[in-house]
Amino acid sequence: MPAIEELKWNVDCSAFGKPARTRIGGVLRDHKRVVLCLFSAFVGIKESNETELLAVLKALELAASREELCGKRFMIESDSANVVNWIGDKSKRPWKFHDIFMRAARFMAVLKLVHYAHVLREGNHMADSLEKQGVNRGSDLVAWLQQIF
Repeated sequence: MPAIEELKWNVDCSAFGKPARTRIGGVLRDHKRVVLCLFSAFVGIKESNETELLAVLKALELAASREELCGKRFMIESDSANVVNWIGDKSKRPWKFHDIFMRAARFMAVLKLVHYAHVLREGNHMADSLEKQGVNRGSDLVAWLQQIF
């Protein structure tokens, strides 16, 4: 659970095979576990690490796109230990994902503080459900459900 005044994204992806048809999903909650936003999208034929990075990127992009969220503290939880490790240690980042990391850095620059945590797959139920729906969508789903103060 996020701290008071902190918002938490849970993100997830599905990629079956290498490469595979991939999809991402995420849910944003406040410290009371109230769902503020959710997303689901098909992102193409990719491998799982890239797809999980794209889920993180989408969460950052959505947060940075809302003026009332700029300057807020965020936690992003992912069930990918690779992605969490790469974000935490720039020296471990694969060069082939450099563009994604650069785009993420631009979004993080407008947010107050973003930290990342690895969570077991079981801790990401809603994000997991959203990403599974993404493969069948003709377009991305983004829904802001609550006004954020």
